[in-house]
Amino acid sequence: MTRGAASKYILSWTRKNISAEDRERFRELAESDLLKVHEGKFARYLVTPSEFVAWSAVWADKSGV
Repeated sequence: MTRGAASKYILSWTRKNISAEDRERFRELAESDLLKVHEGKFARYLVTPSEFVAWSAVWADKSGV
């Protein structure tokens, strides 16, 4: 999933699952956490090394923003 697609997904998901007064803050936190994922942190999200490599290749591609 590209950064742009992730942002759209988070926005859609929060509209369906998070109360109106908490939506913006939740979205900010979710997007901020995605920006902070790196080689030393991905395991905390139960992501395998191969999943992280595949994700980071797509995530790093700025053309999908």
